[in-house]
Amino acid sequence: MKKLLVLALLIVISISGCLSTPAREVTNICSLLDEKVSWYRAAKLSEEKWKVPMHLQMAIIHQESRFASKAKPPRNKIFGFIPGSRPTDSYGYTQAKKATWEWYQLKTGKK
Repeated sequence: MKKLLVLALLIVISISGCLSTPAREVTNICSLLDEKVSWYRAAKLSEEKWKVPMHLQMAIIHQESRFASKAKPPRNKIFGFIPGSRPTDSYGYTQAKKATWEWYQLKTGKK
């Protein structure tokens, strides 16, 4: 089930990854999907294919990245103010780790 959910989210991301502008309204899902019609279509296709409800997909993406396509975890601080390394290599809408993304690409043959 967990792998299926990750795969469904990755499909949503790959379909919507070509969008160039970030969403303006991320606290109201109806406004968000009105603003980003292609996201609605992608989430609907994912829901039909993977049987993961659209509202669940959107809730996970909101929790992980607030719909920021280039989201990364905050850097650790050295001596409280010098930026250090990040705690993980996760990134993007779902905060997927590089190893997870590579696994997806290997299994599906898709980028």
